[in-house]
Parts: sequence; C-alpha cells; structure tokens
Amino acid sequence: MKKLMVLSVMVMALLVMFIPATSAQEGGCYNLPQADCDYINAAAANTAAATSFYQKFSLNFEVSGLQGIAMLSPGLPSAISFQVAGEGAFVVDTADEFPANLNLPMSVTIDGTPAEVGFSVVDSVLYFSFNGQTFGVPILDFLNEMGAGDLLNTDTMNSNVDALGGMGSMFPVDSFINYTREGDVDWNGMSVSPFMLTFDLSGLLQSPEVGSLLGMAAPMLGGGAEADPTLTMLLQAIPQLMGALDLKLDVTQYVGTDNFIHKLTFNFNGTADLDTMIGALMGGAGGGQSMGLGVVTIAIAFDVELTQINEALTVTAPEGAVILSPEQVQDILGQLGGIPVMP
Repeated sequence: MKKLMVLSVMVMALLVMFIPATSAQEGGCYNLPQADCDYINAAAANTAAATSFYQKFSLNFEVSGLQGIAMLSPGLPSAISFQVAGEGAFVVDTADEFPANLNLPMSVTIDGTPAEVGFSVVDSVLYFSFNGQTFGVPILDFLNEMGAGDLLNTDTMNSNVDALGGMGSMFPVDSFINYTREGDVDWNGMSVSPFMLTFDLSGLLQSPEVGSLLGMAAPMLGGGAEADPTLTMLLQAIPQLMGALDLKLDVTQYVGTDNFIHKLTFNFNGTADLDTMIGALMGGAGGGQSMGLGVVTIAIAFDVELTQINEALTVTAPEGAVILSPEQVQDILGQLGGIPVMP
C-alpha cells in the first residue's frame, strides 16, 4: 500500500511535469532551424491552451546492478522495477479554484505484483482509490495547511520558471543538446512530425564550465570561513565522481497536421560506476582496489498521448469517497515514513 501511494504520486508528478512541458519552448530552440522552431512553438502554445483532451500514458522504471549494494545492505533487492499505465479524460474548468479536472484509473505493477489504482480531480478535490476504498482531499485546503497555497498562483509559478531559466543560463547546455525534426510518421491515422531533443547530461556534468562553477561555489558553501576538510575532499572528488556517470535523456514531441502536440515521449538511461565513485570519495585510500560494487543501471521510459483535444469530455467524481481533512492527510503521510509533514 505504501509503495503504491508513493508511486502514484510520482506518476501524477510526471504528468504534471510533461504535459505542460509541451509549452516550455519559448524563445530559441538550440540548433533547430528557425522555421521548425516557430512550428513546434506554435503547436506547443495551442496544446497548452487546450481546454480538454483524453490522455493515455505509460511509465516503465528499471534499476539493475544492485547486487553489490545488496551485499552491504541485506534485504535490498538486486533489481527494482515498476510499470504504470493509465488513461482518462482531462478537462479545464476556469470556474474552479483548481481548474484541472481529470479521471485517471491506472494499472500498477511493482516487481511483478499488479494492482489497480485510481486518481481523479473534480471540483478542486483529489480522489485516490485503492482496494475498494476511495478517499478525497480538498487540494487548496491541504496546500494552505502545508503553507504552500501560493504554489498554484500564476505569478508564483512564472517567477519559479524564470528563476530556473536564469540558473540554466549559467550552464553551457547548448553544447550538449541536439534538437532535430525527424521525418513524418503515421500515428493513429494522422501524419505527425517528431521533434527530438537529446541531452548528454554526463557530458555537461563533466564539462570544465561546470567544474569551474562548482569551484566558485566552494567559498559560499564554506561560509567564508576556513575551508572544511570534508567539504574540500568532496569538491576535489567531484570530477572523478562525474566521470563515473553516463547519463543520457531524450524527449520527443509529435506534432499533428492540426497543429497540436499529440504525443510526448521521455527516455532516461544512466549508469553509475559505484567502485569509481567510492574510490573518489575515499581519496584513493583504497589504492585502486575494487570493492566489487559494480555498475548500477537506471532506465526510465515515459510517454503520454493526447486525443480528442478540445472535444466535449466529462469528468466525474467517484462515489462513496471519504473526504479527509488536511490533518488526517498529514497523519497518513507520516505513517508512510520518510515523508516530511508539517508540525
């Protein structure tokens, strides 16, 4: 139950992140030709302004190579996997304080064990269904109780996006991003144009510019006082730590002839050489001897498809839901363990 609740929240976070991500391309498009940049930006703007659509998504998360860590921590599995798939209607109602309304039943599989989980948002209430029970949480009441009511304020969200953009300008990302328009393909009987962005994350982390930036941050981390030996050792180990990582991601958006983005895929693939990382943290004290921890591999594949854009769709609240107070929600989150709650 705990795993399913946490996983379901993660899935909702992914949907919140990636569906609006179709509109996060204002300005330039890296090395994409200007005409293609204008085309994808126009489609992103249209999709962001959609008032309804039917969404279908899937998520696959795999971690392997944990055998070495499992030897040090009995009970830890050598591999972790979960898969999620769901579909349902999404409708924007500007009359609601929380304008997003959706029904999203999901099939969840964790390490081979399946379960059915339901998510709905109707009239600013979040509903969670599992094992025949349904609970509702008034979203705004809960956020206000947690001191996070401003998160849904448009000015606050725009300010956060601008701040992230300013941070991004400090890194030489252009050298590690490739943005291309691929040949048209058929999708559900419609010709769509794929726009693929690939990002060499490990290349960025291993770049001299990032190393220089971290070096500049050292005095700030030390508070201006005499350098902390542990902090100094960690900073010196960063280049070798970054060298132990191989991280790549790609995002592809499919633009239809109706000038809407109908599909988005996200793929992340990474490896981490644990022996190299431990050796770096030990400052070479191990004499280059391997601890036999091996290489951990992480693979994440997420995709979402949008159909029936701007058509008349209906979202309904589940029947028989028990409405929880913000205090009751905090108690539940506290029982999950490892999730901070307000005092």
